[in-house]
Amino acid sequence: MRTPYHFFLISLTIILLAACSPAKIAVTTTPAMLLPGQDVEQIDFSQIDCQARADDPQGYLLSICEYILDNNINTSPADPSKLNILEIHEENRDGREVFVVFLDCCGMGDRAVLDAGIGEVLEYHLGDY
Repeated sequence: MRTPYHFFLISLTIILLAACSPAKIAVTTTPAMLLPGQDVEQIDFSQIDCQARADDPQGYLLSICEYILDNNINTSPADPSKLNILEIHEENRDGREVFVVFLDCCGMGDRAVLDAGIGEVLEYHLGDY
């Protein structure tokens, strides 16, 4: 018969094993995370040219790149012309069908909200750190 004490020991063992195992975590450096003397690579946004891409048949990445540049959104250290889509979720917001496009950039991931009918970018949110 297992008692709460056994469950406690099993849980503690699992936690200790997880804490002691080497983890490989990708971390994006942000200015807030830098030590004195360190610098994060800044992107020269005047040199970015948003182009249609073969891996983006709907043109979402092109629309997102153009929206970032048109609205002067600083996505450094990420180049907005090189973003990739991780996931797309369909939602209904105030009676409007939209796609929430999760991108591979920065922190918890940037995301854009696009009108599902015409692909227009309605919002862009930088990832949280």
